[in-house]
Amino acid sequence: MGLMRSNAKWIGKSQVLLNDGRGHETICDLPSAENVGPTALELSVMSYAGCIVTIFKIIAEKRRINFESLEVEVVAEKPDGSKTIESIEFITKVKSDADQKSLEKVLELTSLTCPVGVLWKQAGLEPVYRLEKL
Repeated sequence: MGLMRSNAKWIGKSQVLLNDGRGHETICDLPSAENVGPTALELSVMSYAGCIVTIFKIIAEKRRINFESLEVEVVAEKPDGSKTIESIEFITKVKSDADQKSLEKVLELTSLTCPVGVLWKQAGLEPVYRLEKL
């Protein structure tokens, strides 16, 4: 992917228009304001979840593991008074004919490969990953 660009522009009240330089936009806002989009911190959690799903799919395909459905639920905790998230847990739900051990290996490799997760780990947060086979 190489060089990435982003632009953030205040568009009124607490709203910020974000652009990735490739034609994609989203709005960040505060719940206490207009609440028209996620907060920047929520967006980072959403990005992490999206990365887990994307990388899991890629690794599963490389290992010839098929699945019918894949969903990641995230619980991130930012205690009152804390500046940022202090814990994060991912529950990866997979409907597949593959055995539990094979799916857990895909999740393990995903957790080591997901570039968004690497950023969080470098920031000192150690995520918890769980797999539920449906």
